[in-house]
Amino acid sequence: MRRALSFLVVSLMLSFFAVSPAEAQAASGFTVVAETAVYGGKIVRQNAGKLTMEFTLRNGGSTVQPDIRYGVEVLDASTSSTTPVDTQSFDETFSLKPGETVTKTVNYDIPESLQGVYRVQIVARTANGLLLGNTSIGTARFSGSGVILDAGKCYLTVNDAKTTYTLTQGVDIKEGETLSIHCPVRNPGSEKTVAPGYTTYERSSLGAKIGTTNAGQDLKIQRGDSDITLIVPTQTKPQAYETVLTMIENGKSVSADLSFHYVIQGKSATIQNIQTDKASYKSGETALVSLYLSGIAGSFDGSRTDAATLSNPTVSLVMRNGTGATCSAVVKKSLAELQNGKAATASIEVPVTVDCQDVVVSVTLADDSGVLAEHSAAVSANTVIERGKAGVNQIMRSGDKLRVIALFALIPILIFLVMLVRSSKGRGSKKGKSAKMFIFLLSAAIGGIALSGSVSAAKRGDAIVVGKTYAVDIPSFGTVSLAVSGLKSEYAPKEEMNIDWRAEVATCTNQDVQGQFKMGVDSAFTQCKSNASSSACTGMLKDLGAVIGTDADGEHFDEVQDGTYTQAAPLAAGQYYLGLWLRGTQHGKIFNTSFFQAESFKVVAPPVPVVSLGVDKDYLKNGESTRINWTVAGATECIASASPASATWTAKKSVTGGSESTGSLIQDTNFTLECRNANGDKSSDSVPVFVEKPASILTICTDDGTPFVSSLQPMKDMRIIQGRSVGLRAFSGTTEGCGGTDVTASIVAGNSGVVTLSSGNPKVLTGANIPNTAGRDSAQETVSATSDGQTASINVIVDENCVSRCAAAAATVCEGTPVEGVKDSCGVAEDDCDGTRSCNFNWKEVQPGV
Repeated sequence: MRRALSFLVVSLMLSFFAVSPAEAQAASGFTVVAETAVYGGKIVRQNAGKLTMEFTLRNGGSTVQPDIRYGVEVLDASTSSTTPVDTQSFDETFSLKPGETVTKTVNYDIPESLQGVYRVQIVARTANGLLLGNTSIGTARFSGSGVILDAGKCYLTVNDAKTTYTLTQGVDIKEGETLSIHCPVRNPGSEKTVAPGYTTYERSSLGAKIGTTNAGQDLKIQRGDSDITLIVPTQTKPQAYETVLTMIENGKSVSADLSFHYVIQGKSATIQNIQTDKASYKSGETALVSLYLSGIAGSFDGSRTDAATLSNPTVSLVMRNGTGATCSAVVKKSLAELQNGKAATASIEVPVTVDCQDVVVSVTLADDSGVLAEHSAAVSANTVIERGKAGVNQIMRSGDKLRVIALFALIPILIFLVMLVRSSKGRGSKKGKSAKMFIFLLSAAIGGIALSGSVSAAKRGDAIVVGKTYAVDIPSFGTVSLAVSGLKSEYAPKEEMNIDWRAEVATCTNQDVQGQFKMGVDSAFTQCKSNASSSACTGMLKDLGAVIGTDADGEHFDEVQDGTYTQAAPLAAGQYYLGLWLRGTQHGKIFNTSFFQAESFKVVAPPVPVVSLGVDKDYLKNGESTRINWTVAGATECIASASPASATWTAKKSVTGGSESTGSLIQDTNFTLECRNANGDKSSDSVPVFVEKPASILTICTDDGTPFVSSLQPMKDMRIIQGRSVGLRAFSGTTEGCGGTDVTASIVAGNSGVVTLSSGNPKVLTGANIPNTAGRDSAQETVSATSDGQTASINVIVDENCVSRCAAAAATVCEGTPVEGVKDSCGVAEDDCDGTRSCNFNWKEVQPGV
């Protein structure tokens, strides 16, 4: 349900010259419910079945943000589907004080079943499912061989009816109804007998774990492609749920984790976020507690049945300290807006009766029928490990270990110095004064070591990165949670802005609703603020290409729930604004249009070059091309390179930016651009492009079984001397090499007569005589082989046999001596020939060896 997206609105910016929250809310109608940025995602390394990733979270708000959790989502890069093919949550919950930043390094366990190129992203939420933000980690190639569930083509049904629902839609069902999941399955190995395992969480896979079930539906998975239908074990308590499906064979998972959502109808509510203005209080102070709550999960337009309503919904809360002792009286507040399933925010003043350290806020949400939801949040900023999941690099990282070692090493020295001071004669002795001063400095060092850790505050002058989660109430639609991360307070001229956005609906969307989105930067924002539809505004906006929702027949598209807005920052230094254009339709009629003014950012001159490299597509079919796009600021020279080498992406490139085709690609290629300024300072950026490998690969080998060139490689040179021959044989297999199937490929030479080919197998390629043209000592011709739709090409270069036109040589040289720069007896430099000099038994020059 949480991803059953219909309609998004987004924009966000931290201002170096900030717009006040009141002004921002008035301009947009959005309510800010969290201010946690999730950014800086990158792949550190990939090996031994693990993908090591790094990302950063920052609390940019004025309140303590507790209950922060995060997980990995993996999506198939070869399709446009936004349904994850695998998910992995990390069992850690922590809080961040205002301005605090934490960098996480985590290991994603790559399922054995994933094969191909995938997009990886981190998603952060509160314990009860409120979206805090997401960041793209990058793209990686996996090489698995297990059972593959085609997530993009799986769907849900209720009571075996013909109406289908997507995995992210969040279909609402009654207690006792039968929920089934249908999926295409591919098994590249032998037949398997598997047991489907179901792990269910409240609201999201980052929420409370309810339990794990093996439903006893063992089934055989045949080799190749097939379809499966499974009956899903469902919950009974009214609420939204996420279930993770895994195929298990002999106690071991043989598939990725496939997640899907559903809702149990009835009265429900969720305490999505709890925040306090401080982490501790003194007796007599008044704590300000901020709440974000959502009403009935199954109350939305287009639901399968009429939703229930809440009667006199009320929230009550109490504060306790870390030992469990009560710090305040119970405070209650009525929340009538929850009655019909809408979301609500509340700011509640709580008088503190006793000193309260490491605050825990307990909230209860109820109506006349009884308690609907309960939740407690520890708002201490200390990291807490809740469920003990391995693989998370958290408090005790390598740097932290060094700090602990240093701390324990320095404490004995401090004790020794204290004893030295006490043993010194006279209060004014030089030895005592020196020891005291050293004790003071050492104590400061120990304090610095002890207090430093994985959580830090932003330094003054840093280009701060922030994020916000908005709650947006859309007429006829419900409440949308919108998170935006990655925007900095400062950019260099033309530096690439990468802003991750994600939108989720607090309810579901079993109806025809679509949204289209644009975003852009404006230096004179007031003209767009007053008239967002003017040509001056629409012209500067960038179409995000995001269309989400359903079609006219009520069948759901792959719902676009998130993306990255990318644009080069303006060239001129100054202050700018970011804005969003949104258009929504229902049954073909425009029902809401909005333009939201974001906070401002600055463009400043960079001290070193700023390089940003990207591609239109980073996953191609074999032989396709894409465009490389780059922006540069502060550089005087830029050099392009690629691995493996590219015929187009090489040498010098524009120092301001540009766009260029990669040309046809037949293998994974990493493109790099390195730029430097007049002072020699340099920086670089790289981007990988993955190429789909064909089902069969053609390899041309020499007759001794040595691979020479394949259909995954660019054309390769082969040099022979006229009159010399080499045998060629072609092989077809799933990998490059000479161990596949021996095929009689059609090897066709050109018509220039430079080489000849025999008709047998192996085919004998012979260098023909080079036409007697003045000054010509070599000629070339392309030889290509084709088989099963694959092509491999060789550029054959035939070199003249120098000795054939020379008299007996008189030079006395040793065998193996390089020929470069040395004339033969005909006055021709032998470096035009192939090989080195050789001599006869009289040390006279003979034909160069090959």
